[in-house]
Amino acid sequence: MKFKEYKGLDLPGLAADVLKEWDAQDTFHKSISTREGHPTFVFYEGPPSANGTPGIHHVMARTIKDIFCRYKTQQGYLVHRKAGWDTHGLPVELGVEKKLGITKEDIGRTISIEEYNRACREAVMEYTGLWEELTRKMGYWVNMDDPYITYDNKYIETLWWLLKQLFDKGLLYKGYTIQPYSPAAGTGLSTHELNQPGCYRDVKDTTCTAQFKIIRDERSEKLFDGAEGDLYFLAWTTTPWTLPSNTALAVGPEIEYVRVKCRNPYTDAPQTVILAKELLGSYFTPKMEGKFEISPVTYKGPDFEGIRYEQLIPWVKPAGDAFRVILGDYVTTSDGTGIVHIAPTFGADDDRVARAAGIAPLFMVDKAGKNQPMVDRKGRFFLLEELDPTFIRDNVDTAAYSQWAGRYVKNAYDDSLAADAPTLETVVSYPIDGIWKDRAGLVWGPFSPIYGVGGMLITMALWNLRDKSALAMGICAGFVGAGFEFIAGWFWETFFGIVAWSYADQPFNLGGHTCLGIAIVWGFAGLAWMRIGLPPMLRIIEDIPKSVRKPLTTILCVYMIANIVMTVLSFNYWYERQNGNPIETPLQSYFAENYSDEFMSERFQTMSLYADLVKRGNQ
Repeated sequence: MKFKEYKGLDLPGLAADVLKEWDAQDTFHKSISTREGHPTFVFYEGPPSANGTPGIHHVMARTIKDIFCRYKTQQGYLVHRKAGWDTHGLPVELGVEKKLGITKEDIGRTISIEEYNRACREAVMEYTGLWEELTRKMGYWVNMDDPYITYDNKYIETLWWLLKQLFDKGLLYKGYTIQPYSPAAGTGLSTHELNQPGCYRDVKDTTCTAQFKIIRDERSEKLFDGAEGDLYFLAWTTTPWTLPSNTALAVGPEIEYVRVKCRNPYTDAPQTVILAKELLGSYFTPKMEGKFEISPVTYKGPDFEGIRYEQLIPWVKPAGDAFRVILGDYVTTSDGTGIVHIAPTFGADDDRVARAAGIAPLFMVDKAGKNQPMVDRKGRFFLLEELDPTFIRDNVDTAAYSQWAGRYVKNAYDDSLAADAPTLETVVSYPIDGIWKDRAGLVWGPFSPIYGVGGMLITMALWNLRDKSALAMGICAGFVGAGFEFIAGWFWETFFGIVAWSYADQPFNLGGHTCLGIAIVWGFAGLAWMRIGLPPMLRIIEDIPKSVRKPLTTILCVYMIANIVMTVLSFNYWYERQNGNPIETPLQSYFAENYSDEFMSERFQTMSLYADLVKRGNQ
């Protein structure tokens, strides 16, 4: 056999000559036909999607595939090289949706399923010509005359059959796993898809250091020796929206931890916190010298194992053992507190260590009886009407949860919300800041004592100024509103030991009870009320007959006064009970029975009770 001699290196010309000769001799098909009856080597190409153009990575992958097939052919095997087309998956769907200008929600509404499938079948073969040309030019031997196509029923039913065989052998089971998910595409994502351009978009993340109150019992008693106030574990997270799903805390086996006596930055109440010794500088700076005390006793992670704590956000009860400290081999001191908040329904590592420790995940149960995380696949808290009624009755605090049901965990996910609108992230990050909180009184209804009395005072103060300039009205409203808020905050704290709000972290604050920023808010609110809200309200009132107006006014006044009186009395007796005062009078018994400690803690969960403040106020 004589080989052709080439005088110069002309690779494109050489390739063309070889391809021409292969075509003339039908070399590829002869490599198969001449080996009929020989042992077979089966090769099914991992199918590409022909709805996109081929790239250099396809050439590289196919070159490697071709090496194995040629090697087995040279060994004498009959190698049927079957090509294929991947007609399923996210790239196909996204391409069609972009072309048609639709989303997943439009399928079955603005476009029928049949029309959508037909468009997908057309789109998926759009670039087959380019693929066939590339296949020939690179000398890749694969039979493209009879490819397998993944939308073909024979292919689909084959996969079903294979899955059935796995199921019959007990190799398939139904469970819960953590995987990336695309709300827009309505499907799970592979690692490859996560790395594609445009997969992510920039959103603002809020970090949060949460305090988990330690339950005092035989196991935790050693931690309370020398502690002041309540004792907390500090845990840091970049996903505060997962805190309602917390079921455990993880500590590092080899990390050294310390206790620190300090004061709550929002309430100024004494407390003791636990965090990694290495991260003390992140929370207690030299500027805070004299405001904290570090205990000389240190602990290792195993010293905390099994210690229990109170549920941070008790919206939903988990079905199983939860709210205790476990060991986590991935816990580090690179950032945070050295204590990791564990939400098994959202994190793969969280799920792994929780399973190993027997910690239950916090599931919701939908109407179909399926376990679901608290947040649905579009990034919203599940609506109550989507959940099983029995599960709601037994496990859900509907009063606390309902105000967040249906809300996105991030404002960036909801185009109708402003970026600075309140979300769960901001609420849990600032638990007692007096902003966007429920200030309702003891009597249910639209009237809130704090805002109601404040609005009434502003109306009275600005009545004689309603013909004056907007600037004068705004300044007056700001002074009245901020002044009332200061007096109310001081009153609650001094006489009842309640910290209802705190602006201590805001600039130009006055004792933490009010600040310049909230005064400006009161000013604009008062001006808007007097100029926009009050005039139509007065016209409505004037249209009410006097015979109706007078008794209605009386009823509203009685309601308002009753709300205020009941609220004040309930607080008074609540704090008396917290201070250990005995129940002696019928009135004390009435409030203890009808407005118990549990009821008050739930109803006024945004307000903080400290017995030491009660004692100071009564001195």
